[in-house]
Amino acid sequence: MDRKKIYILISVVLAVFLILFSMRGRINLSLNYLVNKIDFKNDTVFKNFSITDTKVNGEYAVQFRDIVAGTGDIEKRYFRVDMTITVSGKNGQKMIVKNDALAAAVIASTLSNFKVSDVSTVRGKEFLKKTIKKNLENKFGDNLVKDVYFEKFIYN
Repeated sequence: MDRKKIYILISVVLAVFLILFSMRGRINLSLNYLVNKIDFKNDTVFKNFSITDTKVNGEYAVQFRDIVAGTGDIEKRYFRVDMTITVSGKNGQKMIVKNDALAAAVIASTLSNFKVSDVSTVRGKEFLKKTIKKNLENKFGDNLVKDVYFEKFIYN
């Protein structure tokens, strides 16, 4: 581009800016109207879990399906877990079901502290189960969780 075209372009941009600036009280340049019309769904793969209250061998339990969490690895990796948590009594079961998002967040947060290599052995998974149990009890009260059972444990 030669200098003449550059000057013309700058002059046009400046003129448009000055016109809009002088009319700022008469026209609404806000994006609020547009943004309010957009339906921002807050659903992500991390929030698409499900929970079911059940009984396992006569014990009250809660089943979580499709809990997804990032791993503690440097590269992007994820865990996807289906699990059953046995609890001490009907009240414990009701508490977990009522606070399902918090319980799932505690589980996902715990998972995200572990690397794939940490849980690739039976011993590592047992340590993860104990950590999930401890963290849930820290949130919901001691002796709430009896045991944690992984039904599906997938990582990429």
